[in-house]
Amino acid sequence: MKYITQDWTSTKDGYLFFVQRLQEMLFHYSDDIVKAPVHNTQTLLEEYVDTEKDVVKGSIKQYQLDIIAKEIKSSLMTDVIVRELYKYEVIEEMAKFLDKDQRTAVHYIFNKIPKKKYYEICCKYLKENLSESNRKTEIEKGLRAWLAFLLWHGYSSEYIYRFLRNIFEESINDPEKKAQIFLNRFDFEIGKYKVYFVFYEKLKPYQKLLNERLHISFEDDGCFKQIKRKQKSFIGVMETKAYDNYSAMKRAYSALEIFLRYLEVFLNDNISVIGKNGLVIRQDTQEGIILPVKAFGYKSIKPEPRENFKTEIDTIVLGCQEKGKETYSQLNKIVDLHNAALNQQDLNDAFLNLWSALEVASVTDSSKSKIESVTDNIVSILQNDYFECIFSNILDDLKNNLGNRKVSLLLKDITEFDKEICKIAGFIFLEKYEKYREDYFANELKYYPNIRYKIYNLYEQRENREKLWHLSEKYCQRIEWHLYRLYRLRNAIVHAGESHKRIQMLGEHLHIYVDRVILELMVKLAKDKCLGTIQDVFTDTYLLLNKKKKNLKEPGNVDEQSIMLLLENFFIEE
Repeated sequence: MKYITQDWTSTKDGYLFFVQRLQEMLFHYSDDIVKAPVHNTQTLLEEYVDTEKDVVKGSIKQYQLDIIAKEIKSSLMTDVIVRELYKYEVIEEMAKFLDKDQRTAVHYIFNKIPKKKYYEICCKYLKENLSESNRKTEIEKGLRAWLAFLLWHGYSSEYIYRFLRNIFEESINDPEKKAQIFLNRFDFEIGKYKVYFVFYEKLKPYQKLLNERLHISFEDDGCFKQIKRKQKSFIGVMETKAYDNYSAMKRAYSALEIFLRYLEVFLNDNISVIGKNGLVIRQDTQEGIILPVKAFGYKSIKPEPRENFKTEIDTIVLGCQEKGKETYSQLNKIVDLHNAALNQQDLNDAFLNLWSALEVASVTDSSKSKIESVTDNIVSILQNDYFECIFSNILDDLKNNLGNRKVSLLLKDITEFDKEICKIAGFIFLEKYEKYREDYFANELKYYPNIRYKIYNLYEQRENREKLWHLSEKYCQRIEWHLYRLYRLRNAIVHAGESHKRIQMLGEHLHIYVDRVILELMVKLAKDKCLGTIQDVFTDTYLLLNKKKKNLKEPGNVDEQSIMLLLENFFIEE
């Protein structure tokens, strides 16, 4: 992804960091490690209260509430917005009470952190810190709380991303004013929208019914000409209320989709009866935008070309084929489920296929529940990949923004390693490159505060390997909690036919996990002939993590040996 930098005439680095970090959080192809957070403390409390209703009904087991409560406690102790509301001693007492009487504590804290007040402090906190170049950590924490709030309460990520680019891609002479305009836009004022759909001829007999049941008008209000349509098709317009135009389209189509679903049954035909794109107009401003009528599946991670990729793919495919029939069959089933999910237009069906892929991969012990097997095995794979993802993300950022030539020159000067990813880690951690880093920050990365921030955060751990390793353990815990969240959604879809207001966001996270697991299984099975089964891969990863933990928790600087160990992929390297 290319970051916004053009015409940045201001010396206020904090604003540019805010823009670039928000870009990264909202970009479809970003890795889950840097994507928009799913929750903050306030939204976790709401999730607990919502889930509690399902526990009372008997559709969800109590242990799921216990998991959310653990996540609330963790968030409560680190949330900078909560710290603006209460002193640390008060927060600490509330956290302790969670262990004593969970339900009572959650409802008490829920009432003590009002939704409106929380959001007001989010905005105030960001505005206070944006003008300072040395408060990027505060901006990062404030941004995570603010964005999670917006996404949970109804704004679409697509709209926030588009509005960000519209505001900040222009010539910027006054970033403070631009930031005020941007933040003030998200005022939770509901707007009135008109949503225009293109209907195909097959729906012509149902115009009266669509008008009576869904209040769709087929009279041209002067805007029909703004949307392209095929011959014999016709246009209908529907009024709705929403926070933004993307959300308006989702709301309007959700109402229409129920009708179309039942119509398909009566017609006994799944032929398309509606155009792929529609028009959304905000009534008070008359601003219009052409948008997809529905989300078509999940966005995939856009892979950057890996070193020796062409020869690797051949080795992987042939290596996997040489495994035993049972292992090869299991691997094929996982890949088929993944590919079926990519081809699915329905988000619920695609989500179920992705979750099934995780279960097929990880459920190898009949004595455990499926969710226990998933968390035990999948989390270990994701934790082992953590640092490779971190360094790859920085490497991709450098290439996408500085260009391959400049990055090649940088890597050429890092002489301790052969692989690009190891060279980037060496550039970040090794003491001999300290002056080089400082010069690179001041010159090549002058207008890339988000890249500098990511590098500096890692660099700060250079004298304490244990603190560096702890980053992966924190990620590991977050992923475990999140997998239980995805499991709850899976059960809601299967048992109650329910969806989720953020199924696309959650499904994209799940897709990232499945992609990583499949790649890990294929690479390990293909490259190590001694690994005969998928369970062997999980065992190898478990032993490798223990080896890394034992070595990296010993006192000492991050040196060449530490870097090589961080990026090892097999317990026994051949």
